[in-house]
Amino acid sequence: MRRHQQEKNSRPARKENIQFFANVEGNCEEAYLQHLTKLIHPCGNANAVIKCFQERKLQSFRKRMAVLRGDFFFHLWDRESETRETSSNFEKTFAALNSLKKDAHPMKILSGYSHLSFDLWIIFHKKPMNGYLSHVDAYLEHINKSFGFTFQSMKTYKQKENFARVLEKISLNDVKEAIQRAKEIRLHQEQNSTPQMCGKIAVYHTNPDLLIHECIAIILKSCGIPL
Repeated sequence: MRRHQQEKNSRPARKENIQFFANVEGNCEEAYLQHLTKLIHPCGNANAVIKCFQERKLQSFRKRMAVLRGDFFFHLWDRESETRETSSNFEKTFAALNSLKKDAHPMKILSGYSHLSFDLWIIFHKKPMNGYLSHVDAYLEHINKSFGFTFQSMKTYKQKENFARVLEKISLNDVKEAIQRAKEIRLHQEQNSTPQMCGKIAVYHTNPDLLIHECIAIILKSCGIPL
């Protein structure tokens, strides 16, 4: 009996599960977040449980907020271009997020946009990306060089099995490096560009720019992983 009790006491304590919700535009973002949970599991003092949605209309979450139980809600999306129409839609997205905040208390809602696209964030795991790009397809060259692939198109790169091969090359240290590189980009923009204010959040018309790293940083910190 005593031996059994000692063995029981020697077992490691079960980690707390911390619930996050994320609205994403596509399968790549969801696959990335699930990969992140696997990286966190053996390292943090808590486990991240991330539930992903793909709702085009943010207002669809107004009813969901009454039943969702979690601390954070992230909306991950791409700006994709710098046209007047895109800028208008961009502002509408922030307005919708601010509206949701009124109904989500005490859940915190954060913007995780990427400008031009989520692929900027992926590249940051391996190298800085400081230069302006005119089109999302221009990311492909940097992805291939950064991860050692020869994908012939963005469509090929984003195929489920190919994107999984990219994720296999991303470690937890890479995630931390990506967060730091994103912070440096934001600092550069603050020092050299005039912001567009979307509520209390400063964003920039000229890429590269992003806020997704703030969402990822919160996930790591919440699970006890130092940056």
